[in-house]
Amino acid sequence: MITKFKIFESIHELPKVGDYIIVNNLFTHFEKIQNYVGKVTKVQYSKFPTCVQLHAVFNGNFKTIADSYFVLDILDVEHWSENEEELKTLLKSKKYNL
Repeated sequence: MITKFKIFESIHELPKVGDYIIVNNLFTHFEKIQNYVGKVTKVQYSKFPTCVQLHAVFNGNFKTIADSYFVLDILDVEHWSENEEELKTLLKSKKYNL
């Protein structure tokens, strides 16, 4: 079975509000959300292109809603897509080393 990901089609675009994201696992302070898919709720731009902040809500086993809300730098995001199922499939393939 061959699966094609549309994640990389628009590589020059930034995530938009409503897109789904996966956090890069290189940063230890985001350990608790690296296995979840988050949804972008707000995008803040600055005058520098690498200083884009994303506000995202992650679905997971968090105690409160405030625990599931994160402000991320654009460099913290590994993948993004308009389709949540593509990212969930990508997480499952990483989990089982496929």
